[in-house]
Amino acid sequence: MAIFAVPAISACLVLTARKGTRLVWSGCFVIVGLTSLVSGIILPFEIFLLFISPPLFLLYGLLCGLSLFITWHLDVYLGFIYGAGLADYLALWHFAAKPGILLLVGAVMAHASFATTYAAVRWLRFPTVSGDAALSADIVLPVKNQVDEKINAEKENGSEAEQE
Repeated sequence: MAIFAVPAISACLVLTARKGTRLVWSGCFVIVGLTSLVSGIILPFEIFLLFISPPLFLLYGLLCGLSLFITWHLDVYLGFIYGAGLADYLALWHFAAKPGILLLVGAVMAHASFATTYAAVRWLRFPTVSGDAALSADIVLPVKNQVDEKINAEKENGSEAEQE
Protein backbone atom coordinates (compact mmCIF):
# COMPACT_ATOMS: atom_id res chain seq x y z
CA MET A 1 0.00 0.00 0.00
CA ALA A 2 2.83 2.41 0.76
CA ILE A 3 4.41 2.16 -2.69
CA PHE A 4 1.24 2.20 -4.75
CA ALA A 5 -1.98 3.18 -2.99
CA VAL A 6 -0.88 6.10 -0.81
CA PRO A 7 0.55 8.09 -3.75
CA ALA A 8 -2.62 7.28 -5.73
CA ILE A 9 -4.90 8.46 -2.91
CA SER A 10 -2.74 11.56 -2.49
CA ALA A 11 -3.13 12.36 -6.18
CA CYS A 12 -6.88 11.82 -5.89
CA LEU A 13 -7.12 14.23 -2.95
CA VAL A 14 -5.21 16.86 -4.93
CA LEU A 15 -7.51 16.42 -7.93
CA THR A 16 -10.63 16.72 -5.78
CA ALA A 17 -9.43 19.83 -3.95
CA ARG A 18 -10.97 23.17 -4.87
CA LYS A 19 -9.07 25.01 -7.55
CA GLY A 20 -8.18 27.86 -5.21
CA THR A 21 -6.50 25.55 -2.70
CA ARG A 22 -5.20 22.89 -5.07
CA LEU A 23 -1.68 24.33 -5.27
CA VAL A 24 -1.28 24.41 -1.49
CA TRP A 25 -2.55 20.89 -1.02
CA SER A 26 -0.57 19.56 -3.97
CA GLY A 27 2.65 20.61 -2.25
CA CYS A 28 1.60 18.75 0.88
CA PHE A 29 0.45 15.62 -0.89
CA VAL A 30 3.41 15.45 -3.28
CA ILE A 31 5.72 15.33 -0.26
CA VAL A 32 3.55 12.73 1.48
CA GLY A 33 3.24 10.62 -1.68
CA LEU A 34 6.96 10.68 -2.46
CA THR A 35 7.89 9.92 1.15
CA SER A 36 5.52 6.98 1.12
CA LEU A 37 6.79 5.77 -2.24
CA VAL A 38 10.50 5.92 -1.45
CA SER A 39 10.69 5.11 2.25
CA GLY A 40 7.32 3.54 3.03
CA ILE A 41 6.59 5.95 5.87
CA ILE A 42 2.83 6.40 5.79
CA LEU A 43 2.12 7.62 9.32
CA PRO A 44 1.84 11.34 8.38
CA PHE A 45 -0.65 10.43 5.66
CA GLU A 46 -2.67 8.22 8.00
CA ILE A 47 -2.82 10.83 10.76
CA PHE A 48 -3.78 13.50 8.26
CA LEU A 49 -6.50 11.29 6.84
CA LEU A 50 -7.76 10.36 10.29
CA PHE A 51 -8.25 13.99 11.32
CA ILE A 52 -9.48 15.39 8.01
CA SER A 53 -11.81 12.60 6.97
CA PRO A 54 -12.45 9.62 9.26
CA PRO A 55 -14.67 7.92 6.63
CA LEU A 56 -11.79 8.08 4.13
CA PHE A 57 -9.49 6.66 6.79
CA LEU A 58 -11.91 3.75 7.22
CA LEU A 59 -11.98 3.26 3.44
CA TYR A 60 -8.16 3.34 3.40
CA GLY A 61 -8.09 0.68 6.14
CA LEU A 62 -10.47 -1.55 4.16
CA LEU A 63 -8.31 -1.16 1.05
CA CYS A 64 -5.21 -2.10 3.08
CA GLY A 65 -6.98 -5.20 4.35
CA LEU A 66 -8.04 -6.11 0.81
CA SER A 67 -4.46 -5.69 -0.38
CA LEU A 68 -3.14 -7.96 2.37
CA PHE A 69 -5.87 -10.51 1.65
CA ILE A 70 -5.02 -10.61 -2.06
CA THR A 71 -1.27 -10.96 -1.53
CA TRP A 72 -1.77 -13.63 1.11
CA HIS A 73 -3.97 -15.71 -1.21
CA LEU A 74 -1.50 -15.33 -4.06
CA ASP A 75 1.41 -16.38 -1.79
CA VAL A 76 3.24 -13.13 -2.46
CA TYR A 77 5.64 -12.35 0.37
CA LEU A 78 8.11 -9.53 0.75
CA GLY A 79 9.80 -8.75 4.02
CA PHE A 80 10.76 -5.23 4.85
CA ILE A 81 13.49 -3.67 6.92
CA TYR A 82 12.06 -0.27 7.73
CA GLY A 83 8.95 1.01 6.05
CA ALA A 84 7.86 -1.25 3.17
CA GLY A 85 8.73 1.37 0.55
CA LEU A 86 10.46 1.22 -2.79
CA ALA A 87 13.89 1.13 -1.13
CA ASP A 88 12.98 -2.02 0.79
CA TYR A 89 11.27 -3.53 -2.24
CA LEU A 90 14.38 -3.14 -4.38
CA ALA A 91 16.79 -4.16 -1.61
CA LEU A 92 14.87 -7.33 -0.76
CA TRP A 93 13.83 -8.32 -4.28
CA HIS A 94 15.97 -11.48 -4.27
CA PHE A 95 14.48 -12.67 -0.92
CA ALA A 96 10.85 -12.18 -1.94
CA ALA A 97 8.39 -14.84 -3.03
CA LYS A 98 6.89 -13.77 -6.37
CA PRO A 99 8.03 -10.11 -6.34
CA GLY A 100 6.86 -9.54 -9.91
CA ILE A 101 3.28 -10.38 -9.01
CA LEU A 102 3.51 -7.78 -6.26
CA LEU A 103 4.00 -5.12 -8.93
CA LEU A 104 0.79 -6.22 -10.66
CA VAL A 105 -1.17 -6.36 -7.42
CA GLY A 106 0.21 -2.94 -6.48
CA ALA A 107 -0.81 -1.40 -9.80
CA VAL A 108 -4.31 -2.85 -9.47
CA MET A 109 -4.58 -1.61 -5.87
CA ALA A 110 -3.36 1.85 -6.90
CA HIS A 111 -6.10 2.08 -9.51
CA ALA A 112 -8.71 0.66 -7.13
CA SER A 113 -7.63 3.05 -4.37
CA PHE A 114 -7.78 6.05 -6.68
CA ALA A 115 -11.17 5.07 -8.10
CA THR A 116 -12.84 4.29 -4.77
CA THR A 117 -11.46 7.43 -3.13
CA TYR A 118 -12.57 9.57 -6.06
CA ALA A 119 -16.03 7.99 -5.97
CA ALA A 120 -16.28 8.44 -2.21
CA VAL A 121 -15.34 12.10 -2.42
CA ARG A 122 -17.39 13.03 -5.49
CA TRP A 123 -20.51 10.91 -5.18
CA LEU A 124 -20.71 9.91 -1.53
CA ARG A 125 -19.48 13.39 -0.51
CA PHE A 126 -16.88 12.27 2.02
CA PRO A 127 -15.17 15.28 3.59
CA THR A 128 -11.71 16.16 2.27
CA VAL A 129 -9.21 19.00 2.37
CA SER A 130 -11.65 21.18 0.46
CA GLY A 131 -14.03 21.12 3.38
CA ASP A 132 -17.30 19.27 3.45
CA ALA A 133 -18.16 18.34 -0.11
CA ALA A 134 -21.87 18.81 0.54
CA LEU A 135 -21.22 22.32 1.79
CA SER A 136 -18.94 23.20 -1.07
CA ALA A 137 -21.47 21.95 -3.61
CA ASP A 138 -24.58 23.43 -1.99
CA ILE A 139 -23.35 26.65 -0.39
CA VAL A 140 -20.03 27.76 -1.83
CA LEU A 141 -21.01 27.59 -5.49
CA PRO A 142 -24.24 29.61 -5.09
CA VAL A 143 -22.34 32.20 -3.04
CA LYS A 144 -19.68 32.36 -5.75
CA ASN A 145 -22.42 32.85 -8.34
CA GLN A 146 -23.90 35.69 -6.28
CA VAL A 147 -20.49 37.34 -6.03
CA ASP A 148 -19.99 36.96 -9.78
CA GLU A 149 -23.41 38.52 -10.38
CA LYS A 150 -22.53 41.50 -8.16
CA ILE A 151 -19.24 42.01 -9.96
CA ASN A 152 -20.97 41.88 -13.35
CA ALA A 153 -23.66 44.31 -12.13
CA GLU A 154 -20.99 46.73 -10.88
CA LYS A 155 -19.19 46.53 -14.23
CA GLU A 156 -22.43 47.29 -16.06
CA ASN A 157 -23.22 50.19 -13.74
CA GLY A 158 -19.69 51.52 -14.17
CA SER A 159 -19.93 51.37 -17.97
CA GLU A 160 -23.32 53.14 -17.87
CA ALA A 161 -21.89 55.91 -15.66
CA GLU A 162 -18.99 56.40 -18.09
CA GLN A 163 -21.37 56.73 -21.01
CA GLU A 164 -23.28 59.58 -19.30
